[in-house]
Amino acid sequence: MFEAGFGGCVGHRSDRRILGATYQEGSPQGVWVSSVGGWVITRAARARLELRYANASTDDIPYIHVSAPIDAGFFWYDVPKGHSNKRTRAIALYVKDGTGRTLATQRFAYEPRRPIQVGPMPKGKYVPRTLPTRSNVPPSEPIQRGTGNGVSVTVGTNGVVLFDASRIDPHARALIGRSVGAGCFKLTHEFGIFDARELVFSGRFAPAFAVRIFGLSHPWDGCEIQGSYGHRWPDRNGSHSAVEIALTDKGRRYFADRAAARDLALFVRSAKIQRIRKLTGAALVRGLAAYPIVRLGTRAEDPPLGKIGYATTANGVTFVERSASGRRFVVEVRNHRILGKRLKPYAFVF
Repeated sequence: MFEAGFGGCVGHRSDRRILGATYQEGSPQGVWVSSVGGWVITRAARARLELRYANASTDDIPYIHVSAPIDAGFFWYDVPKGHSNKRTRAIALYVKDGTGRTLATQRFAYEPRRPIQVGPMPKGKYVPRTLPTRSNVPPSEPIQRGTGNGVSVTVGTNGVVLFDASRIDPHARALIGRSVGAGCFKLTHEFGIFDARELVFSGRFAPAFAVRIFGLSHPWDGCEIQGSYGHRWPDRNGSHSAVEIALTDKGRRYFADRAAARDLALFVRSAKIQRIRKLTGAALVRGLAAYPIVRLGTRAEDPPLGKIGYATTANGVTFVERSASGRRFVVEVRNHRILGKRLKPYAFVF
């Protein structure tokens, strides 16, 4: 059996199976699916989700399975760029078993844009769901293990992930709050593009919790638990997640690089710096002097590790930060505009 659904309005009902999808809007003829999400319930071995496009190309959609008593898979997928017209947009979502047989189909109905009706927010407090404390299926060999911030994780090749937070660092525990947002990722380099393919889940924090993730090939590079606080510069945890668990050397470098890129992005896009970076010459230097950053002689210089450096130019400023791995992140501002930034895929700036 397959069921999928969330608050969208592109999918349509079919055999009591519901799929909702958010969508981008151009003209009434230019609507396309930008993301899909929902849940899947099936007992078929090696079941998978397949998103098909109008040009007959397909993408496999990974999903996370939460064991009993929930016993369901959950997914969210952002449709890649290049699928925003009638010839390439998503047309259907399929559930298939391990042999390729279709178990269920959800097609997308593209209709003219309708006015959005906005109603009052529902009353009552949000209560995060309780995650299962153990998995009905044990992690399979070969197993990956890692520890970070007092939390240990066990990852099996069958996608079963066991988190043990019984000895979590008190500082990390305070950052997480009542509910936990966690995930595991694999670093990829496809078509010349480096990215982290991460699947995330959420629920009430507990000393131990287990999930099962489908569609993420092994070995993985890391797992993490996010903090529940808002991020402002300087970030209270050094732009790291509350808990970071590297499973490979690549994962360890990724955490270090992402923290440096996030730190630089938070600084450059903060409200006061957005105003200061529009200045030039002595006024720009005076404005930046109020911050614990380092002035560089040239744009080619590197600041000390853990510090943001800047070098002024005739028509702007260049900000630089180095990661503990040695990677260099740069944001260039010229004529009041950001014209150069080397932060991807770790962070963004505006």
